[in-house]
Amino acid sequence: MVRDDLSEGVLPGPVHEVVVQRHRDVSQRLAARFGVRHESPQVFVVARGAVTWHSSHNGVTPARITAAWQTAAAAFTPTPVASR
Repeated sequence: MVRDDLSEGVLPGPVHEVVVQRHRDVSQRLAARFGVRHESPQVFVVARGAVTWHSSHNGVTPARITAAWQTAAAAFTPTPVASR
């Protein structure tokens, strides 16, 4: 159901899916790398190699993912320098 919700939404960045039943080793490495306990379904927003937001179950919606992605992107977007 979550996959359907996400595929219907327009997400602002690339999405990579790990099917835990097929790739438990990848899931375990992600949990260890990012220090986030695995839950399913679960989404990470990653910026510059760090998880800036994560959620699972009912918190996984296109709107919440988009908002988290935009917040992460804004944090890493340089402020324009005013010209003289």
